Amino acid sequence: MLDYSIVPVPTEFPVPPVNCIIIFNEPLTIIDPGIRREKTRNLLEQALQVRGKTLKDVQRIILTHGHIDHFGISGDLNRQYGTPVYIHKDDMGKILSASREHTAGGMKEILLMHGVPEKDLVHIDSFMHKSDELIAPLDQAEPLGESIDFENESLRVIHSPG
Repeated sequence: MLDYSIVPVPTEFPVPPVNCIIIFNEPLTIIDPGIRREKTRNLLEQALQVRGKTLKDVQRIILTHGHIDHFGISGDLNRQYGTPVYIHKDDMGKILSASREHTAGGMKEILLMHGVPEKDLVHIDSFMHKSDELIAPLDQAEPLGESIDFENESLRVIHSPG
């Protein structure tokens, strides 16, 4: 049986908190760590500390999908501790720094391509600026396989993009 804790991580968007899941079985895993904020880091550290662990002990980060509120702090954790980040291959482009979906110009281009009138794009720049504050750049990630394996358990990967 998996030994886990759920850590509600607040976002700065009008949505409920992200349910970050810390699985304490080996390898120690964080699923959907949340946005890039000191409060997020503190919540994760507190949840780990209760079990005698630290962020340095985390062996992998798994992202359920490529939304800012789920992966924002992942790049910081990857750089600081070398923690590998995994996501389904079909969402990989959404989290990588080079992805055109995370630039104001790229977002506008996509919206225009799908029929949004140019006059309705006035708020994209401020939204993207705010979003940039909540994301730590992530230059690499690994694709998830068909399962997420632990010492005596495994979880099946089902791609259901958010």
